[in-house]
Amino acid sequence: MKANLAILAKKLARGYSITVTGYAKRNAVLAKRRAEVVAAFLATLVKTHVTLKVVTKTTSSKATVVTTRT
Repeated sequence: MKANLAILAKKLARGYSITVTGYAKRNAVLAKRRAEVVAAFLATLVKTHVTLKVVTKTTSSKATVVTTRT
């Protein structure tokens, strides 16, 4: 996963916004932590605006990244 995030970071330029969504079934703390870990890693590679989202009504155990040009 880190390799994919590093590839994404290389493609991003200043002016992009990133939304990182953490998922965890009925566990907001875990979902938020997943999003924070991904956002923190990306922050070490590229400077962008990051928004965190949390989803707990799911069976997924993951984090997703969506980029938006501002």
